Amino acid sequence: MIEKVRGNTYITDIHGTCTGIYMLGGSRIVMIDSGRYPSDEFMQWLNRERLSVAAIIHTHLHIDHIANTVEIVSKYGCEAFASDNSTERGEYWEELVGCDITGVEDDGSVVIDGHKFDTLYTPGHCDGHMVVITPDKVAFIGDAIMTEDLLKDAKLPYMKDTDISIKSMKRLKSIDDCIFAASHYGIIEGQEIHDAIEANIDKHEELYRQIKKIVVKPHTEDALTDKFLKNIGIWSEEVRNYEWIQSTARRRIRELVNSRALGKIKGTEIIIKL
Repeated sequence: MIEKVRGNTYITDIHGTCTGIYMLGGSRIVMIDSGRYPSDEFMQWLNRERLSVAAIIHTHLHIDHIANTVEIVSKYGCEAFASDNSTERGEYWEELVGCDITGVEDDGSVVIDGHKFDTLYTPGHCDGHMVVITPDKVAFIGDAIMTEDLLKDAKLPYMKDTDISIKSMKRLKSIDDCIFAASHYGIIEGQEIHDAIEANIDKHEELYRQIKKIVVKPHTEDALTDKFLKNIGIWSEEVRNYEWIQSTARRRIRELVNSRALGKIKGTEIIIKL
């Protein structure tokens, strides 16, 4: 069920999200995130091992990181933490009903039973994204980057703000002497973290290049979005129904417009290539 990383720090897979477990001693644990879907198997494992959750520290509050939070907080009476900047609370309020979230200041820390968990504020994927570093120097980096294996097949990684995200990726290089755990998915050690950071940055910059390459005449924003999605191989009529895909593509286009790297918006729709 769990895999040891270093010292008292372990990872487990809860429906595709790499989730952290830190053994405080005795039967008490701290979790980093709580998984992608509700997991009877994980809850049964906690019961079987007679473990009690003392706290959940979230890298961010997207749905694939909070799925078991409410049940765990309700059962164990533990505290749940997330970045002060977690605007996602409103976005996924239904999944967090009845669960108070304690804010963590930028680059702050959380102390549980005398054990200190440092954080590094890394926005971009979302406003309230942070890295959580266990006392064993295992850095849970959430969705700041993807492992290179997953990145190869990722056609459009989700980012709320790509430029800010790239700056946060570069901040990861400032974390010394850590083993890294990416939510999607797994352990990254040594020089591999620098390689993974550069691969993620290259991926996002290539997507920018794809957009600029296809703009050879004025487009409406909708038309350019469709053309971009077709160009990277994920467009279909059904894709119009997936708001997160549409909004991710549009945000990248808007970022180029705002930086004047693409052109300007005439009125509210037309994008003009400079």
